Amino acid sequence: HRRSRPPTPMSRNLLTPGVVVACLLIGTVDGFPYRPSASLTCSSYVDCETCVNSTDLVRYNGFSISFLHAFPEFKESATRAIEVLKEYKGVIHDMRNELHVTFQYFCCYSLKEYETIIQVLEKTPWEPVNISFSHVECWNGNKDWKDVFVVASPESQTALLRLVESFEQALMAAGVPVPRTRAQQLPFHSSLAYVAADFDVATAIPAVNEAVPNFTATPLQITGFDMLFPPHHFQAHG
Repeated sequence: HRRSRPPTPMSRNLLTPGVVVACLLIGTVDGFPYRPSASLTCSSYVDCETCVNSTDLVRYNGFSISFLHAFPEFKESATRAIEVLKEYKGVIHDMRNELHVTFQYFCCYSLKEYETIIQVLEKTPWEPVNISFSHVECWNGNKDWKDVFVVASPESQTALLRLVESFEQALMAAGVPVPRTRAQQLPFHSSLAYVAADFDVATAIPAVNEAVPNFTATPLQITGFDMLFPPHHFQAHG
């Protein structure tokens, strides 16, 4: 199903089946669908299929994310961008205190499968990864709202995808299916705000990119991430 209101880490319906929706990008960068920022027409992209339910098996969307609002420089840049967006009518929810980048959406697993996922990821070694951000774009949520976010740089897309693919390979080796890999989802990004469907993206997004041409002069070092459901923290380790 499609959501009637924009999903946030606190409002996403993690305990019932759901669909994460974003925007279809055109072209490719490092294996991802990608749309250059010069195009300001938002279209739709589904990260998770609708979860299948039965009386004995309920499936959930897990979402593994790394929080970014603890990085002062990035939060300052994001806040400036959000303030520019708020000069235009239709900002529904701003994310300045919920800034994050999603590692994997972990679509439609059972609770038992999540137990295995946690065990496998705990044993999978990985090193901290540095990321930076490129520019702001928009994605459709549904007929009621759009997601405006800053896209990770091409180099960061490559580094993050390489990391997440190592997790996916470990899961598949342990017998956990990965029906939709991260490479089949939208590029790595950090949402800035959810805006109304009629929000003037054609004017607002260029204004944001002009006001905040560089979100991260110094790359952010990601040393851990969190599974939102079931709650669990993972730390980089050799």
